[in-house]
Parts: sequence; C-alpha cells; structure tokens
Amino acid sequence: MSVDGTADGEGALVLQERVDPYSFTARLEHEARGLRAAPREQDDVVLAGLEREVALALDQLDSLGDLRGRLALSLLRSECQVLTDLHRSDARASPYAIDPEGNYAVQHRRERMMLRGRLLQLDQERRRLALDFEQRQRALWDRLGGLLAKHLQLRP
Repeated sequence: MSVDGTADGEGALVLQERVDPYSFTARLEHEARGLRAAPREQDDVVLAGLEREVALALDQLDSLGDLRGRLALSLLRSECQVLTDLHRSDARASPYAIDPEGNYAVQHRRERMMLRGRLLQLDQERRRLALDFEQRQRALWDRLGGLLAKHLQLRP
C-alpha cells in the first residue's frame, strides 16, 4: 500500500492510500461488495443470513476506514500546531536571551524540549493507532473470508 497526493478544489493536498487491486484483501472486499450488490434469486434463509453478515462486515470495514482517516487528520493537525509553535518559539527567541556560554535561556530550552516531547507523543500515538487499526482490519478480513467461503459452499 502506498500514499497518493492529489489536490482538492481549494488547492490543498489530500493524501489517500492506494490499495493494490491484485492483493488478496482487495479481491476479497471486491467479491464481498459484489455479493452485497447482487440481487438474490432465491429465498434461502441461511444464505440470506450469511449475506447480512457479509454486509455487516463490509460496513464495519468502511466505518473503520473512516475512523482511521478522521483520527489521522486530527493527529496531523495536532502535529502541525506543535511544529508551528516550535517555529514560533525560535522566532521569539531574543538574541539577548543568550547566556555568556552562547546557550539559549533556560526558559526557551524548556519550551523547546516540551514541544519536542509532544511531537514524540504524537508519533507514538500514531504508531499505536496504526497497529490497532491493522489488527481490527485483519480480524474483519478474516471474518469476511470465512463468511464468503461458507456462502460459496452453500450456494447452489
């Protein structure tokens, strides 16, 4: 999976994940979406139940992807704000705030350390969320694969 950048209508760069169309999970989702979109020809209760479960798993995958995007955007905004504050603190630093050894004043150094610590926290949070989403997504793909296998066995 890679990232693709495109410009939206306002000239802002929008990052989107590109999915390999030949990956197993992409084919699995495509098959499940086809099953959900196809009209049923018979009224088999078991097949109808499996199709509802497939639809539920797809909806959960979609909502997980939406949540991932919203949280990634929120983390990006927070990171941009911290970086802006970091750059502003550099601009605010007065050349007169340098001690005789050529170091920044203690307050400026503390502020920079605090902002860098916040950046590290945001990075750790991003990694933790990425692992959590990956585990949830894999569980849903496993469930979807099992449901599609059952549907294939029961379909006449």
